[in-house]
Amino acid sequence: MTIKELSKRPRVAELLRAKQDEMEAALSANRRVMPHEGEKGAATELRWREMLSRYLPRRYSVASGFVIDHLDGVSEQIDVIIHDAQFSPFLFQAGTSCFVPAESVYAVFDVKQEISKARLAETGKKVASVRRLKRTSGKIYDYKGNLPKDGKDPESQPILGGILAITCHWKRDPFGRHFKNALTALPAVPIEDDHRLDLGVALSAGAFEVVSSPGDLIIYDQSTALVGFFMALIRKLQPLGTALAMDLDIWSERLRDEQ
Repeated sequence: MTIKELSKRPRVAELLRAKQDEMEAALSANRRVMPHEGEKGAATELRWREMLSRYLPRRYSVASGFVIDHLDGVSEQIDVIIHDAQFSPFLFQAGTSCFVPAESVYAVFDVKQEISKARLAETGKKVASVRRLKRTSGKIYDYKGNLPKDGKDPESQPILGGILAITCHWKRDPFGRHFKNALTALPAVPIEDDHRLDLGVALSAGAFEVVSSPGDLIIYDQSTALVGFFMALIRKLQPLGTALAMDLDIWSERLRDEQ
């Protein structure tokens, strides 16, 4: 391949920006065409799940539904659940509802048409309903099927939370002072009441990534919103490594309790 031919090849950022344009157009069309708010929301959620499923590494699966634990705890309904299917393979399906074990969850996202103070609070509440669930941690075996290793400490395996939207309520300065105040106002402690958000995107406005505290942000403008969001998501997923392995002995106790 010649240098001239190579120079005509699209760059990664250009490919992702093209995907951003495509998705923003599709989501905007949903808003114009769908006559009912419920239909509009469902179509938007589906678009986000399809995109994440397509572009995330294969080790991650994407679903919607509820997150559950072995003590019968159930989260609020979650629009986008990024989960692992290697060590926690059980996905319970009941009608149109999907139930994902808490151990397998890497991240959860709420899908909104707009980012605003009220929508951030609603999203934080949903994220907290997942984080407060009790997770087990079974032993992990190496590739030879022996040498069991102690499972991870669930407290050391955070669950990411975020928001996916099209627009932002604050038009002039989407992720400025008012946004930071709303983000900082979300309860962050104790862990059972952890509403904090780690990242998010509003396609027509930009994206944000929390670095160390709600006021410490990396901001991506509208031209790089989707690119920035994906880079932030992957950057936060990578240190998590492999999800917790379900302790099947503990989960099986629920079967014996029913006998």
